[in-house]
Amino acid sequence: MDNDYRNRLVNLEKVHCVDGDMFDRLFSVADLSPNMRLLDAGSAYGAVTQAVLQRNPPEGMSFHLLELSETQLSIAREKLAQLLTPEQMVSQTAFYNESILEPSAPSGSYDRIIGKLLWHEIAQSHQAELAGVMHRLLAKEGKLILWQITLEGEVGDFYRAIVREKDRLAGFHTMATHRYFPNESELLDQLKTAGFQAVKRSDSLPYHFDSATRLGTDFKQDEDKLAQWHTFIRKAAQKLSPTGLEEIEYVDATTHLEMHFSWGLYVAQK
Repeated sequence: MDNDYRNRLVNLEKVHCVDGDMFDRLFSVADLSPNMRLLDAGSAYGAVTQAVLQRNPPEGMSFHLLELSETQLSIAREKLAQLLTPEQMVSQTAFYNESILEPSAPSGSYDRIIGKLLWHEIAQSHQAELAGVMHRLLAKEGKLILWQITLEGEVGDFYRAIVREKDRLAGFHTMATHRYFPNESELLDQLKTAGFQAVKRSDSLPYHFDSATRLGTDFKQDEDKLAQWHTFIRKAAQKLSPTGLEEIEYVDATTHLEMHFSWGLYVAQK
């Protein structure tokens, strides 16, 4: 999957219409305190860590970023260097170019782990293993915070299908094959089985889906691929029940398609 991420250098905050209020709500749930050790798990270009640093974080915190793609991690390092002094980069940060399933950090290394849009990047067959790794890395009473879409029933099947087709059209074949978006019960069961306590959905964030945002990113201005994706989405939407269409507020604006979902902010305590 690293090769797909090397080729997919996009600003996911713009693609997903993420604003500052959403990060504020994430950090409210995370409940950060002085001297905490934070792992930005599956950090990509470090959006979570950047957002923490832009909000005057508690004193003495350290920030570790773990990312499979060396390209993405290099971008994260450059971004953080614009927010920290050279001395702070040395004393407060660490960058790990590793698989999230095989981290080198010792057990109990972190007080908080934040995974933004992480879980679905791991194949379904390894998601329970991922939950176990996250539990191992946390210190006693540490917390895992996940920003994750979890959809149920026909809407979940619809979303998985249209994202898989987008990845296929964009040439991200590994992502199309291995990505799996769990529903909420699957995610919560994985976390509880790994040993987490007090597992819950603490907040919900609005997710405005606009197909046009993919033209200049995933499809690299290829309007034919966007049109093919629109055709696929329209056919898939025709199979949704009236209740499903109402739930996602489906709008066909001809040049682009709009829908509304929600992300969950999940907290699991060790």
